[in-house]
Amino acid sequence: MTLLLDTDVLIDFALDRKPHSDGASSLLDYLEAHPGLGFVAWHTLSNFYYLVAPDRGKTESKRFLLELCRFV
Repeated sequence: MTLLLDTDVLIDFALDRKPHSDGASSLLDYLEAHPGLGFVAWHTLSNFYYLVAPDRGKTESKRFLLELCRFV
C-alpha cells in the first residue's frame, strides 16, 4: 500500500485542527515507522509552508517539512 499525503492532512497535524488532528497524527506515526509508503506532491510542500508558517513560524515549518521528507 502506498499513500499520497494531502496538504490538509499535514495542516491538520501541524495546526492541531480538531477533530482531524488525531487521525493525521496516527497516519504520520505509521508512515514514519514504515518509510517509503507515503508520498507527497511537490506543491504540497510549498502550500503547507505558505499556510502554516504565519501561525507556527518559518523555522518550525521548515523543520517539520525536512523531517517529513526524511521518511516520505
